[in-house]
Amino acid sequence: MLTSVDRLEYEFKKIVNEDIDKITQQISAGYIPDYDTYRHFQGILVGLRSSLVLLEEAKSLASGQK
Repeated sequence: MLTSVDRLEYEFKKIVNEDIDKITQQISAGYIPDYDTYRHFQGILVGLRSSLVLLEEAKSLASGQK
């Protein structure tokens, strides 16, 4: 059985990964009209991926591994 913290982590990762997939598909399909928009979406991807890394760091800190 998942604890509420485990469930929160699971749902957060699921939502973030879904957003990453959507943006990646938009870029791959050529839905980006110009370079500025492309850079904007790349920045969003960097931020989303960073949030996953920060989540893992917080999890490590909370469990006393760092």
